[in-house]
Amino acid sequence: MADSSLLSLPDELQEKVVQNVARGSITDLAAVKLRCKQLKEVSERPSVYRAFDLINLPQDLLDRMPRRFFLECFCHDNPDAILHKALVSCSSNCWGQNRSMTKSSPENPRKKSQATIKSKKRVVAR
Repeated sequence: MADSSLLSLPDELQEKVVQNVARGSITDLAAVKLRCKQLKEVSERPSVYRAFDLINLPQDLLDRMPRRFFLECFCHDNPDAILHKALVSCSSNCWGQNRSMTKSSPENPRKKSQATIKSKKRVVAR
């Protein structure tokens, strides 16, 4: 039995093994979690959530992940989850600003510069 040797390891080493599994493949981690109660408990520790490699997960798999999973990763200081949250936050803020900037408003610098160029062209043409 392959998992009996894993279960005979000290708790800290079991945790390190499960962290490496989490870094490598989320499907393998799911299989480890289903193996036995002890490995399920080990796989739900903060250090394992911190070890997940969210950057290299396929996008279709990321889209199917429950929001709770991302929150767990974020709460346990997973660097990829922190980066993901920052990017989502920044892109929603930046895109929100860009949308308002494209309206014909006086604070739109691009519209101002285009108007300035047009007025300069008129002066030169005269």
